[in-house]
Amino acid sequence: MKYIVILFLIFALGYGALYLVESARSSPPTQQPQFTQNPDSVIEYISRTIEDLSPKPATHGGTFFVTNITLDGGVGTVEYEDGHVLYRAQFSYQYTDTGEVRITQFELLEDEAGVI
Repeated sequence: MKYIVILFLIFALGYGALYLVESARSSPPTQQPQFTQNPDSVIEYISRTIEDLSPKPATHGGTFFVTNITLDGGVGTVEYEDGHVLYRAQFSYQYTDTGEVRITQFELLEDEAGVI
């Protein structure tokens, strides 16, 4: 009778191990979402937040709007105006773990500003 119990336990352990291996093999692996670094998202972010990014306020009740943006691997330049004054700034950007754009530096190029 002892041998039957031992054989039953060996069979149960083997079946349990096989079940665990098969269930692990059939369940899809969990992966972190992969975010693409999309330059369009940087352009959209800068255009949408230029009022907050600019170290100088718009003049004569104007509102800033972006006229040109160039990007090159984590840095860029932006030209923007309020209808009265044209500004040019250099900025650095990166993507967060969730794929959002983060501006790490924004510096106005004073010698490039002009009156329209």
